[in-house]
Amino acid sequence: MPWPPTAMESPPKYHTSRKEKVTTRKVLHGILTRTGTAAVRQFLLWNLPPAPSGSLELSDVLISKKPLLSRLLHGTAGQPKALRPYQYKMLFPAMGEPDIGLWDIPTMYALIRYLCDVKPPHWIGWERFPDKNNTEPVHDVIRIRFLHRAMFSETHGRIPEEKLNSYWSCLKTVLERLANYYGKSFSDEVLFGIQSLSRPTSTVVSSTRSSVPFAPRRLQSRPQSAGAQSRTKGTAMSSVIGTPDLQTPGTLDAREHSSFLDLVRSGDTDFSVGQLDGAEGHFASALRVVHRRDDAVSLTQQAACLEKLGLVHLQRARGTRHPRDYKTAVALYNAAVARGKELPARELMNKLIQCLDMALKAVAVEMAGARTQGAIDKLTYSADLPHKRTVQSLRNYAMERMQYLESRYTYTVSSDQDPFRSLAEKQRGETVRILYRKMSDTIKRVVCSMVQECVTIQGKPPCPFAIVAFGSLAREEATPYTDLNLAVLLPESSEDSDHLSYFGKLVILLDLKMLNLGETVLSSIGIKTLNDAGSSNPLDDWFLDTVTKRGFCLGRWELSGREPVPITTPTRLAQFQIKESRCHPSDWTKVTLIEGEQALVDAYEGSLNSHLSRYSKFGNKIPVLANDKACEEILELSRRFGSPVIDTDNETMIHDVARELQFLPSRMVCVLGLYYGVTYKNPWSIVDELGRRGVLRPHDVHHLKVAASIGAEVRLRTQFAAGGKKDAVRSLSQVCGRELIFRFYFTISPLQDMLHKFAQDMVSRRRSGPRQLNLSRTALIDDSLRVRGNIHLKLLEYGAAEQSFSDMIHENVTDAGAMVDYGRTLLGIGNYTSAISFFDRALSMMELMYGEGLITPIAIRALYYSAVAASDLGDYAVCMAYLDKALKIAGTLYGKDAPHVDVAVIRQRLGEARGKTGDHFAAMSQFQTSLEIRKYLHRNEGNHPAISKLIIALGEALTNCQQHEKAAACYEEALRMRRTLHGVPESHPSVAGALNNLGASLQSSGESIRAIECHEEALRIYKQLYGERCDHRAIADTLTHLGVALFGDQQSVKAVRTHEEALEMKRRIFGEEAQQESIAETLGHLARTYKAMGDESKASEYTGQEYSMTRAVYGKAHGSNTFMTDDRSNSVSPDVEFDR
Repeated sequence: MPWPPTAMESPPKYHTSRKEKVTTRKVLHGILTRTGTAAVRQFLLWNLPPAPSGSLELSDVLISKKPLLSRLLHGTAGQPKALRPYQYKMLFPAMGEPDIGLWDIPTMYALIRYLCDVKPPHWIGWERFPDKNNTEPVHDVIRIRFLHRAMFSETHGRIPEEKLNSYWSCLKTVLERLANYYGKSFSDEVLFGIQSLSRPTSTVVSSTRSSVPFAPRRLQSRPQSAGAQSRTKGTAMSSVIGTPDLQTPGTLDAREHSSFLDLVRSGDTDFSVGQLDGAEGHFASALRVVHRRDDAVSLTQQAACLEKLGLVHLQRARGTRHPRDYKTAVALYNAAVARGKELPARELMNKLIQCLDMALKAVAVEMAGARTQGAIDKLTYSADLPHKRTVQSLRNYAMERMQYLESRYTYTVSSDQDPFRSLAEKQRGETVRILYRKMSDTIKRVVCSMVQECVTIQGKPPCPFAIVAFGSLAREEATPYTDLNLAVLLPESSEDSDHLSYFGKLVILLDLKMLNLGETVLSSIGIKTLNDAGSSNPLDDWFLDTVTKRGFCLGRWELSGREPVPITTPTRLAQFQIKESRCHPSDWTKVTLIEGEQALVDAYEGSLNSHLSRYSKFGNKIPVLANDKACEEILELSRRFGSPVIDTDNETMIHDVARELQFLPSRMVCVLGLYYGVTYKNPWSIVDELGRRGVLRPHDVHHLKVAASIGAEVRLRTQFAAGGKKDAVRSLSQVCGRELIFRFYFTISPLQDMLHKFAQDMVSRRRSGPRQLNLSRTALIDDSLRVRGNIHLKLLEYGAAEQSFSDMIHENVTDAGAMVDYGRTLLGIGNYTSAISFFDRALSMMELMYGEGLITPIAIRALYYSAVAASDLGDYAVCMAYLDKALKIAGTLYGKDAPHVDVAVIRQRLGEARGKTGDHFAAMSQFQTSLEIRKYLHRNEGNHPAISKLIIALGEALTNCQQHEKAAACYEEALRMRRTLHGVPESHPSVAGALNNLGASLQSSGESIRAIECHEEALRIYKQLYGERCDHRAIADTLTHLGVALFGDQQSVKAVRTHEEALEMKRRIFGEEAQQESIAETLGHLARTYKAMGDESKASEYTGQEYSMTRAVYGKAHGSNTFMTDDRSNSVSPDVEFDR
């Protein structure tokens, strides 16, 4: 067939002028660029060979071929110069991953020729226009390349009528033939492209701007859609929530509502012309305006943004066919459905469910290749409702059993060997054990059913496989709110590309079915426009899913990155767990089969045990590697929980008590099982085996099983009280009684002390080889006054703790530890002078006993508490001296630079003292070191209140160093953590404090509008907590700071009203005649505001009042020397701290 091709038919004769000819030619060029590029891209993706590792990721394939592509760029080693520099840069960008959506036809044509095996690279047909008898797809790709070259070369000149007819005829024939080859999805696009050429010129131009869901190549930054599904029967590719449905402002003010609507309209416009990245950015920005509100109108607005974002990702997925894009689309639709459920009208939710089913159908057909209607129906919202009902029934059953336990059995706070009490404890513990076994079995059946449905969708597996679970489900400790840690095991010789592709899609289908349960928070998906956790700017990780209750979902593995389930062989997984896993040993040494071949599970366990069971050359009976892992875990437990109640922060203490109650027994029992080589999986069986081996005495077996049962029971009660698996700090009284807590610590305290001493011995003696741990030397029950006093301190019951430690001192006046603990209780009630005297007595007593060394945990506690008392009395030099000495002892006792919780607490307090003395850079250094230690210790726990407090302290130090942007980023991160800890829209004073800190920092940076938003939200929380008409210092201070922000935004009238309201409230709180620094500060802000408004009389009046009160507070020297020259900026007082 000669070039150019012979005209077979003519395009429509609508053009009568040169202008209309150019327009029609441009449309023809646009259809070739969009649809032709999609055809070549699809051919490349279908024929691109996998990387040598078997990976089908585009970046991996390109890296494996980089030497060849480099030779094609430079024309070396006998290769032609087939790539241009701009093309090579697109294949290997300087930042990020290669983006196939940016590649043009010449680039992809070169890759098809030199990388794909369709024809040899030297085949002469690559440079010739194919004959009309050659109708293979590769020949049609060559035709598109020739058409593209011809159209591109003649874009700026006239195209004769004959040529235009020939191009049109050839293009139409090629696209129709490729449509039959690629299937229905591509056929829809071809049909639309051809129909667009059959319309009048005006219609064609309109279509290219508003209806075609594609953009020119230069506007794309990611691969675009391969099919115009908006014109496919039964799959409406348009939003079900239009702009008319969003006209009600709800809680938005006029400015916010206008901005919200503009963002939505801009997103709709971008989507209509195929600018998917632009549309995603606008919809995400619109969501950011409304996502922290919980009224019905705001939920509708959120659902609209999420549904539109889902539509964007679904359109993108139809171009890339990447499983992650499909998964993101389904997750967004599920988030929209979750908000629809909260609305009284069911019509909107039903429409959203229809959109979700449309996305799921696209996944089943386009990604998984489902061919029958029965297979497609397995992946719908309604298909997963039975699983959801099963999980809910399990929760109801578990809640009934918890109520039964509460009414039938009780714990006592006595250590007497009462046989009736022991029998009741045993029966209650056995009931908890049976309940957990039933929950684990039910969860495994649910997941197994989901896996079988996924296999039905995708077809018969290409090789044997096993889907296994680790963590709590393997230990039979899973709750109905658990997150699952799964893995797919394949035979050792089955990791080829076809197998990996099949099981990769299977994992995505399973993840989508878990998403349909509606208990996976959207922030865990990692959508970059919402939660870019990898960004250096914390503000990019801003979205907090406040509607979805986190519960039954898939967890995330280190081995698979962002994907939930790794696919590997038993040997490779065992090697990874031994050498690289940062999880607790209890999470990867226990495994259970969900679906598939038990032989693969046995192979994994065999490989794991072969590593753990290597004996030393001396023939030691304890396996060396298992012993080492167990000792590392014991050291980790010691570093994490540290000395008892050294921390003086109440919120952190309550949080840690809750963590200890829920997770400490299981971790301790599992690490003991690993140490002694016990292969049983659940804690109760491990304790029984330790008893049979004689490691534990019979009474200790009973006590340790009781502690394990209490931990399991409290964990379940906590999740029921929170309504899901949350990090929120709840009152312990909501989930368990005092008797249960005391009974728990009567056993855990002696075991914790034993392991803590064992860890200290490891650090101090630096022994090599197996360590000997003897559990039979200590009874695992201790209800002494010391243990009771420490429990009272953990529960913030200072009066009862004082009585316990006072009785200890009367019994033994030389007990230094009792004196330190007694001083700690005095410190808690504010009796600093008496507390310091007891600390000094304890230190003197220990110096007589141990000499000048004082290398004991008791000495660290005495020095730390002395520093706290000195700090509260304002003597920061003495405080820092105590802390430096305590830090030195901790380094000797725990190891230099050891990540120990005591070191983190001491450094945090030292940073606070440095800041009080004005050394803000030294304070910043101490906070950063403490923060690094805390993040390491709590790396597997999610958010922790101690981390958020450190971030706020670091932000204050940065503010004092005039680094306001970094400070604002710290406050934003702390606020996100606080919202996660305490829940939204639940009100908590620490959330309001974080908002005020952020607002103050933003105001210092000149961002008055955002500062106003923060202070207004903080004010709302405080009023919700304390009442609308309540006079409270926190409300008054927030009003003052809101007035400062309003003044910074040049809203002087509002600022005056706000400051006057704050002034009246402060005078009601302190008294009309009170002389207070806070009142003087408000008077000064009023004076400056009136002066800016031009009211010199009012300004002079308030200036005089501020002057008089400042002299009364600070003395004559302060007033005469500083006040008259005061030229302060419109910022808050640095002495006001919201989050302490």
